[in-house]
Amino acid sequence: MNAFSEFSSESKSLKGKTHNPSIVKLLFVSRLIERKGLQDILPQFKNIRENCLMQGIQIQFDIVGDGLYSERLKKIVKKEGIEDIVHFNGQKTKSELPPFYSEADIFLFPSRKEGMPNVVLEAMSYGLPIIMTPCQGSDELIQGNGIVCDVGDFKDSIIELSLNPELRAKMGGRSRNLISNVFTWEKTAQAYLELFSRVGER
Repeated sequence: MNAFSEFSSESKSLKGKTHNPSIVKLLFVSRLIERKGLQDILPQFKNIRENCLMQGIQIQFDIVGDGLYSERLKKIVKKEGIEDIVHFNGQKTKSELPPFYSEADIFLFPSRKEGMPNVVLEAMSYGLPIIMTPCQGSDELIQGNGIVCDVGDFKDSIIELSLNPELRAKMGGRSRNLISNVFTWEKTAQAYLELFSRVGER
């Protein structure tokens, strides 16, 4: 049994994405606090939108979550003129999250500091490729199923995956494989223990 079988089994029952293939949906799920790093990548989205549109691809970025930093983030979105592609969806319950994961094409996680992020594992269970920062846990989570890069390189990584559906599919398949065969309850627990051990040694 894998550590996210509830998400995996539900995602497998879905019949694929329903949106137009010329639209690429990006997803972030977490609390809206400074440490999560959205303020570091939102200013890149105007350029991302322009580069993708030149290749006939529209992008949409769904932000799911709430927090004290939400107003600051909304001001950035307004200032950058990207309100048409960035959507704040507020806090959602566990039962409300599956449609967001199942309709997404790429999962973004630009956190400045993190342990072993459960939301990344959940996104992987839905077969999503991941773009995340090199925070703690990234070495264990990203094994051919995404891109680990500094926030300054998110633009290029997002454009690369948005314009390459074959690469997204390959990385997404690898995400599913890792959830099914690597991240069992036992191995996930062990990964947490090793992570806590490394933090304790600092």
